[in-house]
Amino acid sequence: MTIKLSVLLIDDDKNYRDQIPALVGDKIDDTELKWVVCSTFEDGLKTLSDSRFDAVISDLFQGPIEAQDAAGLEIVDTIRGKQFCPIVLVSAGKKPEELELSAFVEFVSKVGSYDEKIKEVLKHLPPVVRKLHDEIDSHGGSYLWAHLDKVWDKLKDVVSDDPHLLERLIRRRLAVQISRMLDDSEIETVKGLEFYLYPPISTKEYRLGDVLKHKNDKNDFRVVLTPHCQLTVQANELNPKADFVLTVKALDAPTVLSKWVTKPTKFEDPPDFDSLRRVIKPEPEVGKPLGRYWFLPNFLDIPALYCDFLQVESVSMGDLNSNYDRIATLDTPFAESLQSCFAGFYSSVGTPNLVGKDFEHMGKAAKPLIEKANEAKQEATKQEAAERKAAKEAAKLEAARTEATSPEAAKPEAAKQESVKQEATKQEADQLTRDKTKGTEPKMNETASEIPPDIPPPSDSSTDSSSQTE
Repeated sequence: MTIKLSVLLIDDDKNYRDQIPALVGDKIDDTELKWVVCSTFEDGLKTLSDSRFDAVISDLFQGPIEAQDAAGLEIVDTIRGKQFCPIVLVSAGKKPEELELSAFVEFVSKVGSYDEKIKEVLKHLPPVVRKLHDEIDSHGGSYLWAHLDKVWDKLKDVVSDDPHLLERLIRRRLAVQISRMLDDSEIETVKGLEFYLYPPISTKEYRLGDVLKHKNDKNDFRVVLTPHCQLTVQANELNPKADFVLTVKALDAPTVLSKWVTKPTKFEDPPDFDSLRRVIKPEPEVGKPLGRYWFLPNFLDIPALYCDFLQVESVSMGDLNSNYDRIATLDTPFAESLQSCFAGFYSSVGTPNLVGKDFEHMGKAAKPLIEKANEAKQEATKQEAAERKAAKEAAKLEAARTEATSPEAAKPEAAKQESVKQEATKQEADQLTRDKTKGTEPKMNETASEIPPDIPPPSDSSTDSSSQTE
């Protein structure tokens, strides 16, 4: 699918205003570029405030380079933190020291083949951003017209008292649909990075699923288990309800595996990949008692970890604030899965086993039922096989019938019938010849034609009697 990008070009030099679009072109691979060109920085800032762009390419210096009027820095400050689009600053001069480059702010010298560097920037992030914008417009539009438009008479009284309620309703719907759906189907597999909101959204309050890292001990990781409702500051309150936070210690995954997996296993090679799958599930088949661990996949500063429900600790708010950094938060539904597994682990109830001999009668009673069920299953399997065979034979007959009735098949069949007819005519001629040779007149009626040529027709009984009398 072709993606269309809107690119803003700001340059007070007409030669470069003409040259840059000409060199970069109107298309990069499957991405089409729509250029909007401004000849002054003032026009560029105004255009930025009025429209949304997928990328901005701007001259760095206004006027002569010797004047060192780095007006392009104002473009960066205007965009940074307000719009999600990369910026390419171009100049024939040197990069000023105050310009901080990043993954989304690039400096390109106008000396040499600078167009290739601009193309490289436009290839990656801008198409992703444009696709996200298009998905939001598409899903938002379908939700608006397919649902809200039909129920608006009922909904308008609910949202009229709170102007932000409708906004939250649409935002929540879009967030779930975009993050959980792919081509209108549920996403079944995810990468490790999709477990996390990175960095955490909340900077003031702790939440269920916050991943914490000790400021001085790089191996000390914890995850918050306390529900968010106990950690938020309620209206007219200065502090949250909880002054302690329940955390679970997260341990290095390879170290945990080395403790419990005694047989060397090459997890990366089939068929041992199934072994790997069993230990990287959120509820891995590792350790004793079963259900003790919960798996955290590695991502950026987070190594692969196992949360150990046997190592749970309440930490005061003061200690958390002083000694730990929040580096990520588990996203939905992973945070809820962690909480559910933790609750299930500590709410499990053990019971003694029943004496097996007391229930042998169940096995005896079930045996004929099991045999009958197996026989029925086998019979059903045979029936299915017979139906498949019959369907296959029917398909063959249909194919033969179709072939026989086709014009191509009719030609050899007509030739065959003509050959049979000619053979019959020949046999009839031979019969006439034999009859003449014997001196008898052939009887051309239907009865005579059916008598074999070598046996004369029977004489009439009255003729025989008269002959004997004479």
